Amino acid sequence: IWIKADDMKEIVPANLIVFSSSTDTQVATWYDEMQHGLFTYFLLKGFKNYHTVDINKDKKVDYEEFYNFLNDKKSGVMPFARKLSGLEQTPLFISGQNKQQMFFEY
Repeated sequence: IWIKADDMKEIVPANLIVFSSSTDTQVATWYDEMQHGLFTYFLLKGFKNYHTVDINKDKKVDYEEFYNFLNDKKSGVMPFARKLSGLEQTPLFISGQNKQQMFFEY
């Protein structure tokens, strides 16, 4: 059985920001060694290593910087999912707001 979600871009209000572990046609990968999902692993890794996520070193991490960290083609969720399970997993970021809006600062 496969459940297909509605297109999130159509139903997410402009004042809401959504990070999703995968697209609507993919299955999120479990990371046995860390005992939680692969997306959760990278989300926590991004918070822990915020200095590397902050590309412009302005001591502020915006949504686009964080998404780029999660979706990095060499070291993000996608290549790790392929290596770990052989599955495609592409994190999603949906927002009606400015993607360069600050997520957090340090």
